[in-house]
Amino acid sequence: RDITSLLAMRVLRGVESVVEKQGYMLMVCNCDRDPSKEQRYFDVLRSYGTDGILLFTTGHNDEIVAEVAAGGTPIVLIDQAVPGVDLDLVSTDNPAAVHEAVEHLLRNGYDDIGFFTDMISSTASRVERVEVFRAHLEKYPAVASRIYEADVRDDGQLDRALDDGSLPLGQRAV
Repeated sequence: RDITSLLAMRVLRGVESVVEKQGYMLMVCNCDRDPSKEQRYFDVLRSYGTDGILLFTTGHNDEIVAEVAAGGTPIVLIDQAVPGVDLDLVSTDNPAAVHEAVEHLLRNGYDDIGFFTDMISSTASRVERVEVFRAHLEKYPAVASRIYEADVRDDGQLDRALDDGSLPLGQRAV
């Protein structure tokens, strides 16, 4: 997906240290959320006879993921599943995490809660988190809630938006 995320950097660092001890090398392909670039990387990885793939999928090449997996290449998905394909998945329990965070804020008396996220449409896991946030706060009509999305690839965008009170990428009211 995008190797600049904190999650991706931590996962890649940990994986590199493990695979190196096993005599393997980690090859990183950053598709930067571009499904066509992700598809080209799959072509390259297949041509190299890659031993395995750790995948932060864009969610737009599910057929290719299924095809590569069916061809015998082990794939471990990170952060989001591929519907209809039985693969190992390392992910957060999004509903539980969102529920716990919202309940913590409510228990501590907050009545105006904002949910800040990278581009919602970029991954199914973000869509899931937002849906859980909305559904959970519907039970509390007295609590104001808003969802803000910002493209984290623009280093200063969120800071500028918070400073001037605008959130140009879609302040979304729940």
